[in-house]
Amino acid sequence: MKYKDYYATLGIARDAGEADIKKAYRKLAHKYHPDVSKEEGAEARFKEIAEAYQTLKDTEKRAAYDQLGRHAPGEEIQPPPQWQARDAGDVGETGSAGFEGFDLADLFARMRGHDAGGRGASIAMPGEDHEASVHISLEQAYLGTQVELQLVAPQRDAQGRVVSTPRTLRVRIPKGATEGQRVRLAGQGGKGFNGGRDGDLYVRIELLPHRFYRPDEQVFGSNSLYSTFNTLSGTRGNWNYLVNADYRRSDSERDNGDYDVKGADLHAGYKLDAGQSLAFDLHAYSSDNGEAGRMSYAQFEADPHFTVTPKDHDWVQRYTGVLSYRGEFGKNLLVESKLWGGYHDQSERNAAGAAPGAIPASMNLVDQEFRYVGLDTRGATALGPGQCGELRL
Repeated sequence: MKYKDYYATLGIARDAGEADIKKAYRKLAHKYHPDVSKEEGAEARFKEIAEAYQTLKDTEKRAAYDQLGRHAPGEEIQPPPQWQARDAGDVGETGSAGFEGFDLADLFARMRGHDAGGRGASIAMPGEDHEASVHISLEQAYLGTQVELQLVAPQRDAQGRVVSTPRTLRVRIPKGATEGQRVRLAGQGGKGFNGGRDGDLYVRIELLPHRFYRPDEQVFGSNSLYSTFNTLSGTRGNWNYLVNADYRRSDSERDNGDYDVKGADLHAGYKLDAGQSLAFDLHAYSSDNGEAGRMSYAQFEADPHFTVTPKDHDWVQRYTGVLSYRGEFGKNLLVESKLWGGYHDQSERNAAGAAPGAIPASMNLVDQEFRYVGLDTRGATALGPGQCGELRL
C-alpha cells in the first residue's frame, strides 16, 4: 500500500492536539466541500481531508498510524509484521501479507470492525518496546539487588496529544550482572491496541565508577571464545598498587587449534620519603595451546577445519618478580637499582605427519625448565652545565 501523510494533508504538526486537528479539518472541509468549492479536483481533495481526519481524530488510530513512521507520500509501505489481520471472510493472514488489496484508509477503518468495503475485521497491534538505563554499584551487580526506576513514558491523552506520564517500577537485578546487560520486563512497555499485547521494557545495566576496580573488557564470540581484562588500582597513605588480570580461551574453528591463556601483573609501591621509593612487581603467565599447523589452499578447500598437526601441543608457565629502588639525592644525584628473578617452564609435543584420530608412529617431547636472576644498579650525576655522568653495575 502507498503511504499518505495525513498530517501534511491537514497542514498540522505531528504533535498537534485534538482541537488543532478539528480546527484544521473544519477549515479545509469548508474550503474544498464539493457543494461549495469550484476548484478543480475539490471532491478528491475533500475525500483526502476526510480520510486524514477520520484517522487522526481517533486516539488509537492515530497512535497506530504513527507506528508506521515517516515516509514520502506515495511510497510503498507494509504494516509492521506484528500486526494481525483477522477477517470473517477472505482475510486470515498474519502480518503484512494479510493486508494485500487494502489501502491506508482500509487499514485504519478496520480498526473499528469494518473496512471501507464493509468487510468485518480488526487489527491487533502490540505496543512498542521501550528502553531505559539503571546505574548500580559493582557490589550490587555482584550480589544482586532491587532498584527503583523512575520513568517518564509518552502516552496520548483524551485529546490525542502526546504527554509524558511518570511512573515508578521496582527492577530486580540478578546476581553477577555485567555492564551492558539488559533485563527484560515483559508487558511494561507501550500499550497494545485492539487486544494486542503490551510492549516490553528493556533495562540496560550501567556500572557506577568504582574506587579501585574497573572492568575493562568482556568479549564473547563463536567457538566458545571468551576474553576478559580487568584492573584493580588504588593508593593508601604511602602505598600504591595496581593489579591487571586477563584470561583468553577458544575452541578454535580448526581441530587442535584451541588455546587457553592466563596472565596477571601485580605492582606494589611504597614511598620512603620525598626522594626515595621502593616497588615490587610480579608477572605471571601460563598458556595451554594446540597447534593446528599450516595447511595448503587445496587442504582448506577440501576441509576448512582440517588440522595438519593433530597431536602438536605447547605448554608454557612463566613467573617473574622484580624488586626496585629509586632515590634522588639533591639535584645532582639519581640512583636506581633492580633485582629480579624468575622461573620458566616450556613443554612441546610434536608428532608430524600423524593423521587425525590415529596413533602417531613417533612423537617428540621437549621440556625446557630454567631459573634466572639478575641485578642492575646505575647512578647518574650532573657534572656541570650541559654535562652528566652515569655509572652502571
